[in-house]
Formats: sequence, C-alpha cells, structure tokens
Amino acid sequence: MERRLVTLTKSRWIGQAVVAATLTLLAIMYARAAFTPPVDFSTYYGAALNVRAGRNLYDDALAWKAAGYATGSPRQQPTKQIAYVYPPTLALALLPLTALPLQAASAIWLAILFACVAATAWCVATLITRRDSNSWLLVAALTLAFTFFKPVRGALMFSKEVDPLIMLLLAAMLFFFIRRRDGWTAVLLGFAIAIKPFLVLLASLLLWKRAYRAVIGTGILSAGLVIGPLLAFGLVGDFVEATSYWAGTAQASSPVSQSAYSFLLRSLTVQPYTVPLLNAPWLVRPLRALIGVTLVGGLVATISRSRNEPAIIQLLEFGLVVAAMLIFGPLTEECHLAYLTIGLTATAAAALSAWHASASARRITVATATLVLFFLLPRTQIIAWGLFRHGAGPLAPPLSFVTSLFLYAVLATAVLNLAALRLLRRDASTNQPPVLPV
Repeated sequence: MERRLVTLTKSRWIGQAVVAATLTLLAIMYARAAFTPPVDFSTYYGAALNVRAGRNLYDDALAWKAAGYATGSPRQQPTKQIAYVYPPTLALALLPLTALPLQAASAIWLAILFACVAATAWCVATLITRRDSNSWLLVAALTLAFTFFKPVRGALMFSKEVDPLIMLLLAAMLFFFIRRRDGWTAVLLGFAIAIKPFLVLLASLLLWKRAYRAVIGTGILSAGLVIGPLLAFGLVGDFVEATSYWAGTAQASSPVSQSAYSFLLRSLTVQPYTVPLLNAPWLVRPLRALIGVTLVGGLVATISRSRNEPAIIQLLEFGLVVAAMLIFGPLTEECHLAYLTIGLTATAAAALSAWHASASARRITVATATLVLFFLLPRTQIIAWGLFRHGAGPLAPPLSFVTSLFLYAVLATAVLNLAALRLLRRDASTNQPPVLPV
C-alpha cells in the first residue's frame, strides 16, 4: 500500500509538472503571437466594422473577382486586406470587439483561439479514455501537440484564422453526438456551418448514423444563421457571386488549394502556376466526379450506421469523413487541415492500445508518428507553394508536384484512419474504449 501511495504521489507530481510546463509554454507563445500582425483577423474585424457602418461585406471579394485575382497569385493584390468571403455570421459575432482598437481586439481573439485548442484537447481526451481516468496529463500533451500542429500553429502564430474555433466546434459536436445529445450536436455543427458552409458535408455522417433530429436541427439553425443575415442586409446575390468565384478554377488552381480538384487543374489545364502534364481541361470534370463517387462509395462501405460503436471508432469514422471532405473540396487550404487532428489522435490511440498485441498496430503507430512529425515541421507551406518560384513562371514537373504536398498528407491520414479502424474492428476488445496511460 505504501509503495502504491508513493507511486501515485510521483505520478501526480509528474502530471502537475507537465500541466505547469504546458501553461508556461502556451503563455510564451501567446505573448509572441500577440505582437504579430493580425493577418486574417484584420479581415474579420474589417467586416464587422463594415456591418456597423452599413457597408457591403463583399466589396473586396467582388474586386478580386473583377481583377481575376487568386490567393498566391504573383500579381499585386487588388485590395489592401484579404477579401472576406464568409457569411455575415462571423462578422456579427465579432461586433463587440470593434469597440476596441484592432490590436487589442486581436489579442482577445488570439486568447479565444488558444482556449479553443485546449478545449479541443479536453474533448478528444475525454472520448479516448475511460471516464474514471485522470486525463489531465493527456489533455496537456494533446494541447501541446495540437498547438504545434502546423495548420493550427500557423493560425495561432501568424494568421489568427478562425479554424481553431471550428476545430473546437467539431470536437465538441462529436462529444455530444457520441453521448446522444442531439440538441447540442445540432447547435455546434450549425454554428460551424454558419462560419464555413462547406462543412455542411459533415452532416452526411449524422444522416448516415440516423441522427435525424440532429440533422434537422443543424439544417434549421445553419440556414437561419446564413440566410437570415444575408436577406436582412440584401447581400444574397453578392455572397453567391463571391463564393462561386472562390470555389471556381481561379482559386482552386492556385497552390493555396490542396484538394484533388486543384491537383487536376494544375495537372490538366493551363494556368499561371504549373506546367500541365497534359492540356486536357475536358478531363477535369469527369475525373473529379469519379473521385467523388469513389470517396462516397468508400465511406458507405466503411462507416457503420450504428451509434452504439465505441467512441474511438466513431472518432475514426469522423476522421475519414473529414479527410474525404478535404480531398474533394474545391478549396482546401492548409489551415483547414486543423480538422485532421481529431482523426489522427484517434488513430494514434487505437494503435497504441493494441501495441503489444499486434504488429499491425506497431506499424500504424510508427506511420502515424511520422505523419504527425511532418505536420510539426516548419516551412512546409513554402514547399507546397513551389518555393514561390511560380512568380517567375509556371513550375515544370517534377517540381510542380510539390504544390500538392498537403493533399498527399491528407491521403496518408485517410489511409491511417482506415487502417486503425480495421484494426479495432478485428480486435474483440473494442467493446470498451482503449485506456491510454495518463
């Protein structure tokens, strides 16, 4: 008994030390990030100011369309700020911050983003461990891992993008969905869709799982949050015009986009960024349709319709849906890959839980660790943008292939999610969620 108490005391001291070190490191990172320019947040803040002044939220986006400009283009940006292309919901939510100067508002927004990362870690840790586990050590470890995950780190330390908030909304949505709290599931997914409407594709998972009340609630809330303000401000036409351009070939062909559609455009069409392997634009649409059908067929064949599966399996299923969405989406930016953290964490947890019993689990663990290491590396975005050499002319193969670097990472994530899912389903011990050492 005495030895057990000593061990328990030591483990508590270790846990407290890790939590304290995590908080200290996050505070240092916050202090550094607070003094960097609020790149994307300045766009959100400007949109909120436009709401207060009664100006059109989409003037900059329409100016980009008129100029044929896309993110990453070697030409000069036609507006001072990045164009705002979200529904008005985000701008309306940030109205209180416009009472403060931009830098002060940015500091508050940054604190919210850091809090979202920690809350995401708590949601995921709670789902991959038993309820009686002391998971604070795991929460601290995941918070650090998520913070250094390149798509998240870029949002925190550079752009101040909204994606860490969306990451939390999705993690919390899963937390309540797995616990059959369909009302909260609908609220959280509805708010996420109101910020980025393309996330409506994630509602297909709820529909497949027969969570019909959650689907209806999500639809009503997200439609009200998106369409209501657009109608009130008379901006429906401008919003549709702006988002149609952002989902079109001009933006998707840029290295800023890492979807399969973008890969096809850069491989089969003439555009300013890469030398195509074959000038066959007529092939893009049927190949994209084939990719879509293949992804949907794979998901239908893989994802169970039951809501009684262990939480870790449902996290892996969600990871597959997210990966499919990012692969198929018209505009998949590096920051959107923040949503992969949930599936990758579940993959690592599944493999570690079967480490001693399965050689496949050990291989999955090593492969997942390698992929996570890639996502922790700095300056990968520069590589994905072809080292910015497209400014001097289209990149020829093989250099042109690096412009889809993150697409390859998303595909690898999907493969590992699928491998972990099959591993757990072969293991009879999946009647209970795996318990990680915490």
